[in-house]
Amino acid sequence: SQALSAAGRLDEAEQYIHRVLKKHPHRADALRQLASIYGELKRHQHAINLLEMAARHSQDQATHAGIFFDMGKNFRDLKLLANATQCFQKAIKLQPDLTEAHHNLGVIYHMQGEHKKAAQHYTVAKRLNPEDPLLQENLDKLHKSMQPQQQQQQQPQKTNKQRTLNNI
Repeated sequence: SQALSAAGRLDEAEQYIHRVLKKHPHRADALRQLASIYGELKRHQHAINLLEMAARHSQDQATHAGIFFDMGKNFRDLKLLANATQCFQKAIKLQPDLTEAHHNLGVIYHMQGEHKKAAQHYTVAKRLNPEDPLLQENLDKLHKSMQPQQQQQQQPQKTNKQRTLNNI
């Protein structure tokens, strides 16, 4: 089914996975693959439902981390950023070196103006994947957006005497 999905033949991939799930309804990998297809088809809520089911039947920590990461992406695409944040955090708790979860958290925090948290997650992601050009671009944007704040903090406050002299 992954080869069919990669080739853009999503209908065939979906049919194949449904056949697998008919025989093995609790296969976490098949549920996750079907959720991936639904995500590509913009059927995010259905994808999330499948991922929740996959999480109940998943046996290992790395698979659980991947499931939470996938859920986070679907919540993000639905613009449910609080839910996405929770899922990315769970994924990182299970697999601290999950670069894309750190990157996605950095993006969410950056969009919300939480620059310190964004910088923390971007930095971890950059350490894990130093060659990622999109990550570097996001880091550059973050630093640029933080410059006005830093400049304001560095400007000394005028004393009352200076303010009075300037008003004359």
